[in-house]
Amino acid sequence: MPFYIVFMYERGLNFTEIAITQSVYYFLFLIFELPTGILADKIGRKNTIILGVITKFTALIISVFSFSLIPFIFAEILFSLARALESGTGSAFLYDSLLYVKQENNYKKIQGKAYSMHLIGNTLGGIFGALIAYFSAISNIYILSAFMAIGAFFVAISFKEKIPQPEYADILSQELKTCSGHLFSSIKDVIKSRLIIWIILYSSLVFVLIRANLISLQQPFLLFLLMPKFIFGLVDIVISLGGALFSYFAESIEKYFGFGKTLILIPCTLFISFLGMGIFQSKFALLFLFLQMIAVGINVPIIRDFLQKQIKDSRKRATILSIESLIARGSFAFFALLLGFILDNYGVQNACLLTAGLASMGMFLLFLFRPVR
Repeated sequence: MPFYIVFMYERGLNFTEIAITQSVYYFLFLIFELPTGILADKIGRKNTIILGVITKFTALIISVFSFSLIPFIFAEILFSLARALESGTGSAFLYDSLLYVKQENNYKKIQGKAYSMHLIGNTLGGIFGALIAYFSAISNIYILSAFMAIGAFFVAISFKEKIPQPEYADILSQELKTCSGHLFSSIKDVIKSRLIIWIILYSSLVFVLIRANLISLQQPFLLFLLMPKFIFGLVDIVISLGGALFSYFAESIEKYFGFGKTLILIPCTLFISFLGMGIFQSKFALLFLFLQMIAVGINVPIIRDFLQKQIKDSRKRATILSIESLIARGSFAFFALLLGFILDNYGVQNACLLTAGLASMGMFLLFLFRPVR
């Protein structure tokens, strides 16, 4: 992640072309996300995760041999499919496993620890990536990532899946026999709950802001500050470690501030971060970049826990989580194109200020129209 823009840039793509590859990635979620969520509910979460790992491995290999826009777009198509296969599936797998052992109340704590481990993995990736970037070609990072995908495959096949059978009147049993009926039923569940709609919109705003930095702005910002390439990995290490720490203590942070204030804290830190990155032209601006570790860490366990608790039917869990993921990634697909244009024509600081404006406006509108719990 900390090197992919630099990698494409070295292979001859400009920022607009790089933004096109990312928009292709996120736009395809509009096609892949819901069908793969339904697939996970139908064939099992374990099989879906395994298929995602195989697809990601293929995308990494294609990237290694890409030197122009079209091959990179093809690789991003496969990356998008792989991510869609994994998106929501892992969270649904975890929550249903906890339901099976009657420990669903521990979801927030365990999801926080799991996401903390994920960020620690990112940290290790940043360390190895920085070393590889310093001593050899960035393409070797993709090769190492392919070997990690092989390792993930063997981890995935070791999973044991137990999907609980909830006890309630199966009014829609006939409708759920078809994928279209399953999707329609899941969408109805979303529409009927104002809380689910609101948390999906909130989650999408936070997702767009975090991805705007990690995907679109962080690497051009470091290029703007004239940082050497290996520093890109070190910066990612600091953010991942900080995010891991905040994720591990996400439940404690929510208890200290309260749920409502925690929801305000997440977009506020992102707004301050982008504002500082857009104003300051020295390495002092890195402090504002590192501020994002707070939102990166506590975002997933807090928001996912709230959303999971609103989903009453476990057989639709992966599909509803895919709806949330689809809206979030579809929103970023549009914003990524805009950021690519701004980066090429007006510079990284104006792109950061634009993102800060999105944070303030989105936060104001969401809390103006928030539903009463």
